[in-house]
Amino acid sequence: MAYLIKTYTFSSPVPVASNHPFAGQANISFSEAQEEIIYLDDRDNKFVPVDVNTGRDQKLLKETEIGGVTLPEGTMLTYRSNLVTMIIDPQTGYRYLVMFPQQAGTAVSNMTEIGDRTTVMVIPETPDTPEFDPSRTYNYHTAPQKLEIVVQPAAIPPNYLSGMCFAAGTLIETANGSRPVETLRLGDLILTRDHGLRPLSWIGGRKVSARLLDVAPNLRPVTIRKGALGPGLPAQDLVLSPQHRVLMTSTIAERIAGTSETLIAVKHLCGMPGIAASPTPKGIDYHHLLFDRHELVLSNGCWTESLFTGPQAMRSMGPSARREIALLFPQLLAGTGFAPARPFLSGRDGRELARRHLKNAKPLLV
Repeated sequence: MAYLIKTYTFSSPVPVASNHPFAGQANISFSEAQEEIIYLDDRDNKFVPVDVNTGRDQKLLKETEIGGVTLPEGTMLTYRSNLVTMIIDPQTGYRYLVMFPQQAGTAVSNMTEIGDRTTVMVIPETPDTPEFDPSRTYNYHTAPQKLEIVVQPAAIPPNYLSGMCFAAGTLIETANGSRPVETLRLGDLILTRDHGLRPLSWIGGRKVSARLLDVAPNLRPVTIRKGALGPGLPAQDLVLSPQHRVLMTSTIAERIAGTSETLIAVKHLCGMPGIAASPTPKGIDYHHLLFDRHELVLSNGCWTESLFTGPQAMRSMGPSARREIALLFPQLLAGTGFAPARPFLSGRDGRELARRHLKNAKPLLV
């Protein structure tokens, strides 16, 4: 299962007493702290003080930055049970646990605190306690003597892990013919629908384990079988991440979107003949392709999008990838993303498109 932990990072180290965060403090404000939501893979819904990394519990689902430290996927997140503070909302009486994040080591002696004490984890006292509200003001309450932190299981949102990705083996049309996506390199010239041959600006990729896909089944790749979009389209089975968008050019798509060409996330086409989420008992290798603008590329004979650097896609990236992309395109840090190559169809409209095509037995591409 998976659950979430919220972290709050301040501009300077938080006040401590006897190594307890906010001990003895009143009118504690989190309003100017940066909130991050972290999802952990665990066998149960108990967030416990783990001294030794067993390789099984409380593992980060992706590369994550905490307190200025970049931690790899699979890092075990924990805390010291004797250094937990409880804070209380004086108006509602709701209580929350605050602790410094720790990384479990191979032995008790090398469990390490993460960061410079500018970042704390905040967890509701019980599963029934309302979600923590950083806009409210809190007071120090106590240092709990006996502690068992039970958290609510949480569904992992698709944009937490899945950007616009091609599965390994996807054939991308280049200046030198079709090539498997995993063989492409920076600067390779790729055929685009709108701008001819364009050089690749950045390539990313990650291995998504079968375990992770079990924890988050909504992230399982979608397979479009050969010919499922129309005669000879795709030319062979095409495997994409569920958020990846495919170009639609049907009359029905034009009626719904008001334009002759639109992009739809492939997950919204599931249920159409030959389009379904794929079982992945060995996990899957995903690859991102980024240009200096949002482009359409030929993948297994179909026009699909390159990586779109909108806020959701950027959040799905690990901090290392975000830094690399920001160095190439600084404007993305200012919130000025690339314009989409075609209008995006919403989830509701995408499902309606699939329903109409299924009802009328019309190909998705004409």
